[in-house]
Amino acid sequence: MRSRVAPVTIHIILEYRDSMFTLRNFAPNDLPRIMYIVAESFNQDYDPGFYLSLHSYWPDAFIVAKKGDELIGFLLGSVTDEEEARILIMAVDNRHRVKGIGTALVREFMSRCGLRGLRRIVLEVRISNVLAQKFYIRFGFEITNKLPRYHLDGEDAYKMVKWL
Repeated sequence: MRSRVAPVTIHIILEYRDSMFTLRNFAPNDLPRIMYIVAESFNQDYDPGFYLSLHSYWPDAFIVAKKGDELIGFLLGSVTDEEEARILIMAVDNRHRVKGIGTALVREFMSRCGLRGLRRIVLEVRISNVLAQKFYIRFGFEITNKLPRYHLDGEDAYKMVKWL
């Protein structure tokens, strides 16, 4: 059985396309802003306990991006078994998209997965979300299968996998 890895407390300052932002681990006081971004991006309203529960399993898999004092994006992942991680939600505030924030979040998550010794990352993306599919393909994710009626509204999804 694999031992639990201690959380990494890292603040990474990045500058990309004239946009400076910081990546760090999630803190509970980030929750209201994260819930706002999820509602804005996906029209979803998850219970706060959902985020806190997932954070407790692998704190390093919940990464936030901040510009100054404003939380502008986040990635929430999990570990599904000894070899696999999963990206559950990744979202960037509409006003801060196409500035490298999503790219930085995914790269940081992939790095943390590698440090943990994981071998693959999986995620699900709506079939209608072609932009997200292209975004993840840039990182080496491949569509492996179609998941019929995966989303609550009945839309199908693609399962995508990245081997590390």
